[in-house]
Amino acid sequence: MTLSPEAAVYAGRARRSRDELAALLHVVPEPDWLRRAAGDDWDIHTHVAHVVAADAAAARLFTAVTVARGAVTLAESAMAFLEERATQITARRELAPPALRAALHEEREAALSALAALPPPAFEHSVVIPGAGAWGQDAALSLRSYIATWASHDLDHAAAIRAALLTAPSPSAMALAARLQRRG
Repeated sequence: MTLSPEAAVYAGRARRSRDELAALLHVVPEPDWLRRAAGDDWDIHTHVAHVVAADAAAARLFTAVTVARGAVTLAESAMAFLEERATQITARRELAPPALRAALHEEREAALSALAALPPPAFEHSVVIPGAGAWGQDAALSLRSYIATWASHDLDHAAAIRAALLTAPSPSAMALAARLQRRG
């Protein structure tokens, strides 16, 4: 399938950002996947689970847009959106780092295939994210904006992972890592 010029630009950005994230993760030892930066709610493992879940969500959205006749709403309510997001991240968080690294590639390829299938008029659609507005109202954005953000999304998480790696582990984190290593 030949990509439209617009889809090709987004796909190139998405591939480059995924390559950067994958290269970073390639050198992070498995015990360090439990590290987190000061003030970050997520450890490295959860950041990776999130980007894998985001790719699966993007693939579903791109497929839905191909048959939509207007705006595509990501969930019926803000609560449903947040619950689904948390469920998807938690499911992927249960994967061991090697399986999650494989899922990074598989889910990105599935999302890129769905992106490639978008006909040019589909880029005119709107995406509605329940509760994502400044005051908790639904937020509508163009599919183009969603895709541009998705394509560079990995870079934000790569930065968070680098920050986690530069943060000295706390004594309790070191004890937890030792306990987990003894179990494993």
